[in-house]
Amino acid sequence: MLRVGIVGVDSTHTRANASILNGGQIGDARCVALWGHDRSIAAGLARELGIDQVVDRPEQLLSLVDAVMICDRYGEAHYAHARPFVEVGCPIYIDKPMTDRLDEAQALVRIAKERGTRLMSGSSLRFAPVVLSLKERLPALGPLRSIVLTGPAEGAFPDPRARLLPFYGIHLTELMQAIMGQGVAWVQSSGKGRNEVAAVAYRDGRMAILNLLRDWKVGYHLAVFGQDGGDEAQFTTNDYQVAYLGQMQAFLDMARTGAEPIPTDSTLEALETILAVDRSGQSGEIVHLTGA
Repeated sequence: MLRVGIVGVDSTHTRANASILNGGQIGDARCVALWGHDRSIAAGLARELGIDQVVDRPEQLLSLVDAVMICDRYGEAHYAHARPFVEVGCPIYIDKPMTDRLDEAQALVRIAKERGTRLMSGSSLRFAPVVLSLKERLPALGPLRSIVLTGPAEGAFPDPRARLLPFYGIHLTELMQAIMGQGVAWVQSSGKGRNEVAAVAYRDGRMAILNLLRDWKVGYHLAVFGQDGGDEAQFTTNDYQVAYLGQMQAFLDMARTGAEPIPTDSTLEALETILAVDRSGQSGEIVHLTGA
């Protein structure tokens, strides 16, 4: 049995992931240990979800688990919590965004490559059935020309960090990467306001439009245009639920075999892109990515 530990109890993703692991939805793997900033919350979740142990410090998971998931709600905690596991080679999943800062995310990826650590980070939406089905239909459209993605710009939480663009906007750039791949050259945003619209230019001439909407409760929509036609995808409630399961299966497969479900370079570019959109929205200027 693969023993999994979880760090963080302030996100609904902790409950979702532990429920999959301990609820009979997955194969030979189980969440056996948990750390949270509030021990009483962690203890309550452990009792509810059948998690054996609650530890006092994240690093104490190292002697108890074979793999770890960093599930703090906000990316500002991810670097400090993930680094000890990355340094010792423990297979690790880091929830979106990998970190709030590009240099921290780059450091984690660099250390992982140096130590041979199996590292996965990204949005579960990459694994939604509607996205996987759309990807299968892409060849019929011919060479891709552009994509239009619509989704929320903020999370429905009282904490002001949930209204910062990279926190929820990262879902759109993750989805863009899932469909279009890497190669972003520059971005330009319409600016801050109730809604934010950003143009994303690829080095090969392809374009993406990101509609980042505030106070938006409809969900996510993708429209894809190729040389020979177009297609679209609208998320349903089932897509969000099944996406967690697909993501978990990919993580456990990576932990066991080393297969990389999401290239870390793709994750880094998705983060750099949404950070660039945020900067462009404040300045009104085109922002070029470092790799462009």
